Amino acid sequence: MTHSRPKKRFTLLKHETEDDVHVDFLLENEQETLWTWRINDVEFFSQPAENRSISAVRIFDHRKLYLDFEGELSGSRGRVMQIDTGTWQFVRQNKNRLVIETDSHLFSGTWSFLFPENPENHVGTDVPADVGFPESDLGVWTLVWNRLSRRHAG
Repeated sequence: MTHSRPKKRFTLLKHETEDDVHVDFLLENEQETLWTWRINDVEFFSQPAENRSISAVRIFDHRKLYLDFEGELSGSRGRVMQIDTGTWQFVRQNKNRLVIETDSHLFSGTWSFLFPENPENHVGTDVPADVGFPESDLGVWTLVWNRLSRRHAG
């Protein structure tokens, strides 16, 4: 599959604090920060199931250093460990969803990011993925992952 946009990096970080465990899904983009979603369903990443919907909360953008960071966080914010890291490419975006393709050790495939159910958030269609997400898109999203068939690679 050929895409016209260059590949960018992504990382899945398991974030453990004293009273919480979640996964941060980080996407590199054209800005100086990483688009970030918090996923509370940690079990999904140890037993991934295709076409299963998981909830993800779009949170504040993170610094790019977290693409490679593992270890203790400052300010008693816990510690992070990489679950997976690799590259991603834009596939398509419209007023309802963003679809990307990831290439990595564990989660090569397509991810569909279904926007929060708020029609005010979606102006126009076919918005390029690298323009960023308006603040109004912070909220609960739905993510669906499908494994990439290696038979078609090459």
